[in-house]
Amino acid sequence: MQKRWTGVWVFQLLEYAVALMLASYASRAVDPIAPALVAGAVLLNAALFDGPLSAFRVFNTGTHRALGIFLGLGTIVVAFLGSLDMTNRATLILTGVAEVFISVRFGYGIRTTRSRSK
Repeated sequence: MQKRWTGVWVFQLLEYAVALMLASYASRAVDPIAPALVAGAVLLNAALFDGPLSAFRVFNTGTHRALGIFLGLGTIVVAFLGSLDMTNRATLILTGVAEVFISVRFGYGIRTTRSRSK
């Protein structure tokens, strides 16, 4: 039985975009270590998942979703507890929120709704 991918490539593309934007920000930041590490982790999470745009097929969908949520919440915790400047802090908080949102909302592809016909 062949696996059916319904829109999984969309959220995988979103994760790649989040990682590359954060890496771009880290290249210009005064203290780039925290944003660069988070960008690498998000990029690895997107690349190691067994989706259609992945580089390596290591994780299944459930593991990828759990890692995305953990990564997003961990990024928010680091932003609040780390000794970062305000720009790094705000960028990491927004990245963490985006990662959690992507992982929760698009965890198993784009959801479609069906209406009942009477």
